[in-house]
Amino acid sequence: MTLTRRHVVALAAAAPLALPALPAQAQAQANDIVFAATLPLTGPFAAVAKDQLEGMKDYIEHVNGKGGVKGRRIRFLVEDTQYKVDQAIAGWKKFMAADKPVAVFGDGTGFVRAAAQENNERYKVLMTSTSYASDLEDSSKYGFHFMSGPNYSEAADVLLQYVKANFKGSGRPRLAVIHSASEFGRDPLEHIRKRTAALGIDLVLVAELKFRDVDVAAETIKLRQARPDYTLIHGFGGAPIFTEVIKLARDYKLETQFMGTFWESSRTLLKRAGPAADGFLGVSNYAWSTTGASGAMLKAIDEIRRKRDPKYDGVPDIYYMQGWMSMMLLAKAAEEAIAQNKPFTGEGLRDALRATKNWDTGGIVGAPVTFSGNSIPVAQVVRFEAAKDFVPTPVSGWLNVDRK
Repeated sequence: MTLTRRHVVALAAAAPLALPALPAQAQAQANDIVFAATLPLTGPFAAVAKDQLEGMKDYIEHVNGKGGVKGRRIRFLVEDTQYKVDQAIAGWKKFMAADKPVAVFGDGTGFVRAAAQENNERYKVLMTSTSYASDLEDSSKYGFHFMSGPNYSEAADVLLQYVKANFKGSGRPRLAVIHSASEFGRDPLEHIRKRTAALGIDLVLVAELKFRDVDVAAETIKLRQARPDYTLIHGFGGAPIFTEVIKLARDYKLETQFMGTFWESSRTLLKRAGPAADGFLGVSNYAWSTTGASGAMLKAIDEIRRKRDPKYDGVPDIYYMQGWMSMMLLAKAAEEAIAQNKPFTGEGLRDALRATKNWDTGGIVGAPVTFSGNSIPVAQVVRFEAAKDFVPTPVSGWLNVDRK
């Protein structure tokens, strides 16, 4: 079956849209909290979007099964974008004209930037997205957009803190950075340069790599010549080209500790890389294992996933977790707006979320959440080991980011 917007909406909202609403149904729907998402369900990032959507739907069904947010059900709408900004904008405007959602999930940085001015001036709807771009911290431009984790500079900062605290060699630690040839890839470079200088880390190489269709030998030779103790990889998302660098570096017998920010810290990608990725360090925005978890949300995920798949091993990938946490964030804003007696508008939800302190996420984030700017500046470092089937093991506590 072809996945259309209507099919997704009908599944997520559990309501047959083709039937006319009865008066009681219409009254119930009028009390619904409407969330919407633009997602690349087809196109180059369809596999990622599929996992994100699964996490979103599971969270919403979980909340609605417990009576909704303060007694109000969430109605969830989805539009396919093919990862094209113009299609994402068109889908968003369609939502706003027909369904008037109070909060929207966007499919990437391009969408958030393209929508920002019109959202600030006209729609004023709360947003989150796949993006952790550092410039989205600018509340004068993106005041309605909140991130479900640390931004890219903050994620890199967590790794730099780990390097500073754990380097055991002589002299100063040597760091190389390999980033994608994209704005996404270049995002944290200025922060990395500033923080390495402040922390006493020598930045010995910054190399740029295309997403695909490239021979990685030249960059790997540069890496071997630089002899870094640590190599930080950033900006490749679900594109596995960075794992080719890791494989070739191992062939060259290069002894460097590879590590990556959020989107590179995918168990799925690292398992595909095989033994070469053994020991990879990643930034984790969320707790990983749901097996035996005590947190309410982790327990809920475990129950849902095991019921659906008897082979579930207790480790959802990061894409699923981001989808779950994103809807959790929007629902928290709605809950707090009601509790704080704020207007039930995008502005009211935004102000309620900013006023939220020490939010207990039920184990999803392993520390109480207080927004700093528009992001959650806390994460932990995890290690992926081949002997453990690349199930990530925390090797740090939950680290706060120095935003100076």
